[in-house]
Order: sequence, then C-alpha cells, then structure tokens
Amino acid sequence: MREIQHVTLRTVSRRSGVPVRILRQQERAASDLQLSELAVWAEALEVPITELLAEPADSLCGSVAQRAQLVRLMKTIEALRAHSPHGPLGRLADTLRLQLLELMPELSDITPWPKEGSRRPDGGLGRIACHPLSPTQADPPSGD
Repeated sequence: MREIQHVTLRTVSRRSGVPVRILRQQERAASDLQLSELAVWAEALEVPITELLAEPADSLCGSVAQRAQLVRLMKTIEALRAHSPHGPLGRLADTLRLQLLELMPELSDITPWPKEGSRRPDGGLGRIACHPLSPTQADPPSGD
C-alpha cells in the first residue's frame, strides 16, 4: 500500500513516530503484525485498515487511489508556488491550490516535493559523521 501511494518509509516514520528500521521489519512479507500495529500503518497511510488486510493489488480502491493522485497534484502545485511565488505562474498555482482545496480541504497541510532530498539543520552532522565506518567495513570485498 505504501509503495502504491508513493509514500516513503521516512514519511511513514514521521507520521507514525515509529523508527524506520521497525517499519522495514514490519513490511516484510513474513511479518505477523498485531492489529494495533496495522492501525498505526493505516493512520500513517490515511487508508482504512481493511485496505491493509486485503491481498495486495496493483490498484487501490477508487477513493484511496483518487486521494493519492490529489496528494501528488497538491505537492506539485506547492512546488510551483514555492518556485515562483509572484507573477503569472504563482497566481496560476494559487488558483489551482484553491480549486483543489474545494475538492479536498484536508490537503491544506501538504508540502511541496523536496528539491534535493532532506536537509539537515545548519551545523548538523550526517549519519556517516556520527557512525563512521571502520577500516574493515570500508575495504571492498576481494575477488578471491
């Protein structure tokens, strides 16, 4: 369901408060999730829990598929607004946003697509700085 909606594990983690490594384990086909864990996933993905209990399909039910499309459209509109807040393109994006919010008011908190991945705060260190590789981890495997 997450992949069909084009939602990343990071987004699910942010929405649910569950660490990505736990979500990755829960997503495995062999995982046996508790109903409370499924409820967390359903809330994070904003789908009825029954969507998670059904066998995976190539398509979502009509209303969920439409919502996923509208979310992607709103992300694109917000990216346009951020890129060109003034002038004709900005006005067009504002108009599109208002029209989309008439259809689905809950899209008001959707943010634009990220420009280049996630940004860390100024002075923040990346994961590699916090957990450097040891020399044995950095060595490429030998062809022997």
